This record gives sequence, C-alpha cells and structure tokens, in this order.
Amino acid sequence: MFTFHNEFLNIQTHIAAFAYSCWNWSSGTEDLGETLLLVAGLFCLAASVIGHLMSGCSDQHTMQLCNRVDYAGISWLLCACNGSLVYYGYASRPSIAYPFVAVSVMMTFAGSVLPFVSWFNQHEYRHWRISFFVALQITAITPVIGIYVLYGLQGIDDFFSPFIRPILISALGIFFYSTHSPERFLDPDGAWAKRFNSVGFGSHAIWHVLSATSILDWARAMRVVRYSFTNRT
Repeated sequence: MFTFHNEFLNIQTHIAAFAYSCWNWSSGTEDLGETLLLVAGLFCLAASVIGHLMSGCSDQHTMQLCNRVDYAGISWLLCACNGSLVYYGYASRPSIAYPFVAVSVMMTFAGSVLPFVSWFNQHEYRHWRISFFVALQITAITPVIGIYVLYGLQGIDDFFSPFIRPILISALGIFFYSTHSPERFLDPDGAWAKRFNSVGFGSHAIWHVLSATSILDWARAMRVVRYSFTNRT
C-alpha cells in the first residue's frame, strides 16, 4: 500500500481525503444532508482505495469484484450530491422534492447494479461508463431549473453559485480522465513516462485529486446554502 508502484498516487490521494474527512467530521453532524454526503463520500473513497489496491490481485474474480465496488462508490457519491441539491433547494417545499428524490434513488440503484453487470466493466464499454457518470451529474440540472422557476434569477444565483466551483473541479477531473492527459502526450518508452508510471502519476491520479477536492468543496457549498437558502419560501 505504501510502496511506490503505478497505483501509488491513486491509493494515497484517497486515503488522505478519507483521513481528512474523518478528522474534519470527528465531532459528527446533526444535519441529514451533510450526513448522507459524508457517508457516501467515505464509502466512495474507501471503495476506490480497495479497487486500486486490489488491481494487482492475482485472483481475477476478486480483482473484478473490487473494481466494481469502486464504480458503485462513485455512483453513491454523485447521487448524494444530487440529493443534497434537492434537500436544501426544496427544504420548504417537500412535495416538490419527492420526484427529484425518487430520481436520485433510482440512479443510486442503477449505480449499485450496473457495475456488477459483466459488460459494464469491459474496456470496450469505457465510454458507456463515462456517459453513465456524466448522466448522474446531469440529473443535478433539473432541480436547479426548478429553483429558477420558483425563485427567479436571484434565487438561482444565491443557491447555485456556491456549487459552481466544485462542479467545475469535478468536470476538470473528468476531462483529464477521459482524454488520458498528460500521458497521451508522452513517449511511452521515454524517461518522463517511466518516472510518472513508477508512482502512478497520470490522468487517473489527477482525476482522483480533483474528485477528492470537489467532494470537500461541495460540503463547504452545502453549509453555505444551508444557512442562506433553506428557509426561503
């Protein structure tokens, strides 16, 4: 776990984020939305560590199982983020929130099942996996549109502006992951490529760092809207 290899940074970035989250929320929280995000975030980070730690396992079945748990963790986290938009954005209008909550629950279920379907984890379906995770983020757009309908431009600005930064950070991570940057620009047999690969520095590790940063920044945004928006009628 702590020796240098091509999964080193993929593992250590999420261990660091997991440890920081446990320390930061060591006193607990009484807020349901924050609790759900914390549980989903910790599961996502732990699942990712397990998935990358077992990527070199000699038992093919165990390796694939842990890799699929990793994908399920990502789904849980994205659905928790989407659910937090509904939880805070429609706190004073629970009847409107129910359909959005139902969508989040269905997407969570799909994200818990699809990774364990044999074709979903195959390399040739990689773009389908990326599309599914992008779809999870797109489902956050609908409740934001509802906020605009209810509260106008000022309402959307008050509610959505704290979430812009973590969304952009997450999108940047997906860009690095989907384009294989920076390794696509390096000679595979060159010195820099070998140095990067020796510690796992590449698009996946960059995605991990940006994803972990996005999770923590999302929690900050939730605290902002909790005090500034949830009592709005």
